[in-house]
Amino acid sequence: MVIKGISLQSSVSTEIVTEASAGTLVELTTNSETTLVNVGDIGCDAKGDTVPVSTKFSATVQLFPGSDKAMLPGSEYSLGIQSLTTTIAVEKLISRQKDDGTWTKGMVKCVSPGQQANVTFKLDKPAALELASNVKALGCFVLRQEGKTVGGGIITDVLPWSRE
Repeated sequence: MVIKGISLQSSVSTEIVTEASAGTLVELTTNSETTLVNVGDIGCDAKGDTVPVSTKFSATVQLFPGSDKAMLPGSEYSLGIQSLTTTIAVEKLISRQKDDGTWTKGMVKCVSPGQQANVTFKLDKPAALELASNVKALGCFVLRQEGKTVGGGIITDVLPWSRE
């Protein structure tokens, strides 16, 4: 499907535009009768920069002080980014922020509630991931565990994905 035009809808008029932000009511003109566009879908220029798809990403995370458990390699969470909810696991703890604001170097064994860390995560299935530095709303996420929101973070790197 190719999007041929985007029109902003309002009670007063219809304005043709080249882009629209999340939450804006639009009408899409396509080259197809069947569009299959759903809430949460991400569109991008097929000839320009595309949204990367991967099963691994690095992020800076903050575990909330009220969390019951420390973050360890292998810990599983429910990841929430916009309309995406999927399972992720901690693949590697890269560094942790110390009390004086500096970052540790070398091996990190755990991240306690209330601490920030740089972490590599592995998703259970491929997903479109956006860097927070490119699109803040799509690069921010929450972590849930056992029905509680235990942390949040921003995507700092989308790691290469192979279909193995």
